[in-house]
Amino acid sequence: MRLALVTTPPELRSGIGDYTRHLLPYLEQGAEVRCFVSDEHIGHTERGTDGRSYAPASRLDAQDFDQVLYQLGNERNHAFMLPLLERLGGVVMLHDWVLFDLAVASWPELARGGWRAPWRAWREGGLGAARRIVSQRLGLLAPPDEDEGCDLLAGWHAFEGNGRWTEGRALVRAPEQGASTLRWRFSAPAGRSLVLRSLAGVARCVAHGGEQQLEIELPRDAPALVQLDVTPVRRTRAQRAHGDRRRLGAFVHALECTGQNGTRAIDLSRRAGRSTAELSDARFELALNRRVLAAADGFLVHSQELAQRLRAVRGPALPLRVVPHGAERRWADVDRGRLRRQLAGDALGADEFLIVSLGALQRHKRLDRLIEGFARALRQDARLRLALVGPLVPEELDAHALVRRAGLEQVVHITGWQPEARSLDWLRAADLCVNLRGPSTGGSSGGIFQALSAGRGVIASELAEQAELPASCVLKVAAGPAECDTLAATLLRVRRDAELRRGMEAAARAFVERECHWSHVARGYLELLRGTPLRSSARRVEHAA
Repeated sequence: MRLALVTTPPELRSGIGDYTRHLLPYLEQGAEVRCFVSDEHIGHTERGTDGRSYAPASRLDAQDFDQVLYQLGNERNHAFMLPLLERLGGVVMLHDWVLFDLAVASWPELARGGWRAPWRAWREGGLGAARRIVSQRLGLLAPPDEDEGCDLLAGWHAFEGNGRWTEGRALVRAPEQGASTLRWRFSAPAGRSLVLRSLAGVARCVAHGGEQQLEIELPRDAPALVQLDVTPVRRTRAQRAHGDRRRLGAFVHALECTGQNGTRAIDLSRRAGRSTAELSDARFELALNRRVLAAADGFLVHSQELAQRLRAVRGPALPLRVVPHGAERRWADVDRGRLRRQLAGDALGADEFLIVSLGALQRHKRLDRLIEGFARALRQDARLRLALVGPLVPEELDAHALVRRAGLEQVVHITGWQPEARSLDWLRAADLCVNLRGPSTGGSSGGIFQALSAGRGVIASELAEQAELPASCVLKVAAGPAECDTLAATLLRVRRDAELRRGMEAAARAFVERECHWSHVARGYLELLRGTPLRSSARRVEHAA
């Protein structure tokens, strides 16, 4: 079988790219595979860092192949695949149901706004998506707080756990009559000018990039309103890349009002008087996948959940196959204590219980719940330790501040980005792995399968697309009010029950051997690819789920 594989080059850091790299050697045992990548990343046929030959997508001629396979998910670098898929057809390995980032990269008008944004949302996601965009632009998702006691008025973005961003201008009302001063603790990009104004005076400073504070007097016999002005305000490169149209002024860590009754902190988590909803706030609700669903001849997916969604849109005749995510046999009998000392020196003891969470430190990984659940378990067992292994994403979440605010700096180890071999060492050094997420894009977690490949048990979020993962090696924790308590109890249960822990590790290895080793995955791929003629069933989808 001659197979054209459309993917991204190994030079681009990508979870789906890593998946493809692991799958390829097994796929090549049953097919002659030629890899194609975006012309933007390769101008002519050449070898990638993995030693493979890659060709530009513009040279892909479907007549030269029996089938075209796309490794496609919610990544901006996959935008080049969409016109290719519409022109040639082929089979899509659909890694995510929600394709928000791909859509924003394909159609910048979604991020720019204007009348074209809801029109494009309607084209890519249906009437519901168009309405969502309109509501987002009008700020109707969080109606103004009419509470007269509201302290935060106009100009505040959403609360982020350790503070919140202002716009270029923000207003605050002192929470009690007779207050004398209002102190702001904030950080902002170096060089920005900040000016506080009240009827009692003006205070100003220039940001130096780190955390600093600014204090202003409040009037005694007049409304205690304070206005912050920040200049200049520009969207960062990271914001543009994620379709984030917010104008970010300063990040406020704390507001403290001093009056007759002492000092009182203003609650930054309360809803502001006027919400400033942004497109990125709805990224997990806007699937924007209609074009992909319409163009593909067939699909491969990781879960029955995605399979059911696809059949609801394309009908029961759709060529479709569920294959597990895939994992290698990478477990090894190691001295975990010795391995920890190699990884972290004296920061991790040999007799401590190490919990590892692998993956980028992003907001939807529910790190705030993980930290809180871990802290509750730690109160009952001081020998617990947590390692967060993965690249920092500071534009989304300040992981260091999250740990610092919980007072866990001595027991939580943040590694930053790690090469794949070192990440595997962290998994092997672990006693247990945790992989939370939500909201979800509908895709299976690569971090879970990496943990299973190391022969480690996992605690994961209870999501529909993870329902098929065996409870013998993956324990589920539901989101909701009891999430942190349930997580803490589960951590302690596994910690205290060595037999349960050994059983989970044995079940992880058995699951890889029986169902999700890459050889099984490749076999499922090839069976579907051979049975799906190119351009056999592509048709327009009128209504996407």
